[in-house]
Amino acid sequence: MSRDESVFAHIRARRATFRTDDYLLEARWWKEPVEPKLLRDFEGKIRAKAQNVLGLLISINGFSEGARSKSADQTPLILMDGTDLLAVLESRIELPELLERKWRHAAQTGSPWLPVSHILSD
Repeated sequence: MSRDESVFAHIRARRATFRTDDYLLEARWWKEPVEPKLLRDFEGKIRAKAQNVLGLLISINGFSEGARSKSADQTPLILMDGTDLLAVLESRIELPELLERKWRHAAQTGSPWLPVSHILSD
């Protein structure tokens, strides 16, 4: 399957501000989960921006095991999948709370991945 056949939608990097932080956002609606290479590429874009820019990568169909287990000191990005987005749309969690919990997890563990199910079960 070619890359064109696997893409439902793709939003390239967009900037947004939440609280006092600037975010670089990329969203994917691909048939397959996002692989680690895309995370490395996106992290490079984030690090090329100003120091206070954080990254939010949304993949409706999730992330491969390798992408989910990515860990780095001072990771500048967090990951959201379709389940996270659905929880926000269904009002099971507010977007600001979800982002704050994911950022806290990333800061404490170095991992950009925290599923909303873990947050809601606390």
